[in-house]
Amino acid sequence: MGRVGYKNISSSQSEYTLTYSNMRGVDMSSGNARERYRFAFLENMYRDYDADSEGLTESIPGFRKIASLGERINAMFSHIGEDGGEYAVIHAGEHLYRFAVSERDSLQELSPIASVKNTRSHAFTSGSELYVLDGEKLTRISGDGSVGAVNDAEIEPYIPTTYVNGEEHEQRNLLSDKFREMYTISSADEYSYGTKELTYKILSVKDRTCAVNGIDSEIITEIYVPSYVNINGESFAVTEIVDSAFTANKVIEKVHLAAKLTSIGKLSFSGCTALKSVVCSDYLETIGNEAFSDCTALESLHIGSALTTIGNDAFKNCASLTSVSYTLNSSSFTNIDGYGQLLYKNVRYEVRRDESKISVPVFSPAIKIRSVRINGELFGFSAESEDNIMKSIVVESKSKNTFSGKSVVIIGEMDPIKVTKNSVGENFLDGEGERISGKDAINGCTVAESFDGRVFLSGNPKLPNTVFYSSKNGTGKNDPTYFGILNYFNDGTGGCKVISMLTAGDSLAVFKDGDDGGGSIFYHVPKETGLDILPKIYPVTYTHNGIHSLGESVSFFDDPVFVSSLGISALDKKNLNLERSVVTRSANVNPKLLSENLKSTSMAKWQGYLAICTGEHIYLADSRQIFVGENGDSQYEWYYLSGIGTHKNDTRVYRFASYAHAGLNIYDKPDAPCKEITVFSTVDKETSKPVYYTYVSGKKYEITPSEERSGGEFSPACCIYSYSGGKLLFFGTESGDVCVFNNDKRGVPPPYISEMADFNPKEYEKAYGQRIHPYFYSFDKHAPRYSVRTVRDDCGIPHLTKSTVKNSLTVKIRSFCSGSISCEVGTDKSGYSELASIPDSGLNFEEMNFASLSFTNTEYVTIPVSEKEKGWVEKEINLYTDEYTSPFGICNIAYRFGIKGKIKKI
Repeated sequence: MGRVGYKNISSSQSEYTLTYSNMRGVDMSSGNARERYRFAFLENMYRDYDADSEGLTESIPGFRKIASLGERINAMFSHIGEDGGEYAVIHAGEHLYRFAVSERDSLQELSPIASVKNTRSHAFTSGSELYVLDGEKLTRISGDGSVGAVNDAEIEPYIPTTYVNGEEHEQRNLLSDKFREMYTISSADEYSYGTKELTYKILSVKDRTCAVNGIDSEIITEIYVPSYVNINGESFAVTEIVDSAFTANKVIEKVHLAAKLTSIGKLSFSGCTALKSVVCSDYLETIGNEAFSDCTALESLHIGSALTTIGNDAFKNCASLTSVSYTLNSSSFTNIDGYGQLLYKNVRYEVRRDESKISVPVFSPAIKIRSVRINGELFGFSAESEDNIMKSIVVESKSKNTFSGKSVVIIGEMDPIKVTKNSVGENFLDGEGERISGKDAINGCTVAESFDGRVFLSGNPKLPNTVFYSSKNGTGKNDPTYFGILNYFNDGTGGCKVISMLTAGDSLAVFKDGDDGGGSIFYHVPKETGLDILPKIYPVTYTHNGIHSLGESVSFFDDPVFVSSLGISALDKKNLNLERSVVTRSANVNPKLLSENLKSTSMAKWQGYLAICTGEHIYLADSRQIFVGENGDSQYEWYYLSGIGTHKNDTRVYRFASYAHAGLNIYDKPDAPCKEITVFSTVDKETSKPVYYTYVSGKKYEITPSEERSGGEFSPACCIYSYSGGKLLFFGTESGDVCVFNNDKRGVPPPYISEMADFNPKEYEKAYGQRIHPYFYSFDKHAPRYSVRTVRDDCGIPHLTKSTVKNSLTVKIRSFCSGSISCEVGTDKSGYSELASIPDSGLNFEEMNFASLSFTNTEYVTIPVSEKEKGWVEKEINLYTDEYTSPFGICNIAYRFGIKGKIKKI
């Protein structure tokens, strides 16, 4: 750090030395009490911990454009494909693009993979799938690169099994109106179909038996008597048909009697003149007197093995009855009391009538049944409804074995408004009291976070307080396409929207853009309920009040930080109970940071830094340099980048040539850039190559084109993202360019060197190691400004004027290449003045002969600067360069001064 060696202050001849070294970061706060081991200002300088520069503050490498998509870059995401490779997903304008990160420097023209809303978006991952939220829909990119919206038409959301054997099983899915219900049919008789219009009377409450006592319809032509019927929520076995139940019915044509029925009462169907067919089960024991008398149209009858009694005149005046079948043999038939009434009716023996018709109730509010499968096989079905809601499905088969012991799966579509027990809460209301469907509730979300093995979504402007969380599907795994209708909670009651969410230790922190009276930051922890339908809830355990979140949040090496109205804030653990307080981590840069539009920031973790992009500026928080601030809170050291963006319609920069063809002149400053000039060209007759020149004061000077560009329309960065485990930093611009910082060019020779005929990679590596060549220190071919400035320093003697000892100012720099660095001094007496242009001639590969490589390391250079300011109280030193590919590192700055006298009174 800076030190002052004090002697006798009363002696005007005393000399003191002040040294700035081991500089840490930047302190942009106001006042003169700042520590001199921080810079008062830095521009595009940082610490490169991967280099061998011993932690010096040095120029940040530049960046290069890798794609131009023509539309504002709204967001960037990382996607791990099924091949294990990392892909960049870029949201530009109304489109998504995808490319392999490893192929970033060889991209061809990119084609969109999906259309999305032109707005800032967010995303979350689940396995090899990436889900993008744009506030209108949920778009999924699979591991193989296929893409589609999560909806019934493209990518079907999870279909929950809402009921199993009539018991609640899973919640309804907000993202879909489809449902699944499952039954295990232990016996077909248990679900035997019963005509809905039949009426019953209870025989025994204790035994749960009942009897059919008629029908409440005058148009039903075919009746099915079931084995069981539900009466007032209880299941009763149907064992009888009462006397005269259907007497004189003129419309019934067919009768099917199910298994549990043991007795048909007397006169039950007497006079049913339309009746043509009767099928009895193997459980029927008694047919009462005159049960089917005067059924003049009756043609066929089947009786089962349990029949013992046929009452008197049971089939009197049934002249049309010419077909009778019996389950057992003729010998058994003659054992039936009253069998003689059927003896001459063409009886066929050992005939089984095993037809079965089952009715399975539908508990969900279904408006449509899409399919019915029995043991996986599709079956035809009919559905019975009430008030346009499907109440049951009916399936027929020629054999009971089709159903008994089999599984039945019903897929249907629910009414989006009507609810059942497990769909309470589906009707969300916005601030105006308007109903919002479950699909719109989820698709309108713009914020996502993974916590406790689930996905949490929020940020729907119509539901500003609501947070939804995903459910586990039938396999027990979290399913990001399944948001149960009970899986949500509300933080607050007003109009302040959830702006971000973040996992903070064992809690989920929910940040809001204001405080509506209930809090602005909410902590949630999981709690087991013991309920199968809702196994976990996430109650609030703690809140903060009055702290407005403005942007994203991220866990920065276990430090939960977020963009707030106070700058970059963090949820800091304060005591052993792990309660958290909100502290500011950006005190040193807040004077500048708080003037930015913090609502549009984006953040990324990059090479140990937390990068905060606010447009053309990026602020870097250093995780390796932490100190305790004035309030006792931990703070980060900070660095500051500017000019982050690209240029449209820029122009090439030419340089004056050091060699001139015949008829052309050499300028007195060879290699100096010449911008905004008129360029002329001719052709070298010997080489047929173009020769460029320009006019200066009427004389023709030869110039050569360079890679540098200048001017144009500047388009600032608008979002950043890090890839490859935080090693690569991408950013996108408002004009649609995608760029990457050149830190990945460590140890990589620039093209003009690698293309040399005598280039030797091993010699290059030996000479240059893992450093980044100066060629890669341009901002997309534009010259950045690299600058450092010391604090305005009174040298600890604020009450006396000082004078600099002549020629005592020295600057030790780390030199990268040929170029120059300007040195300025500023004092309270005479303002700023430029002192010198320091040659930066350390590592220069421009004319390296790789055939006979000789490398002299003049990396660190100490340069004296002529400076003799007198009578100043405070002084600061500024070093900067805006020359093309001219990076530098600062080791230390030192000067000597003497006491001149007292400050003059005004």
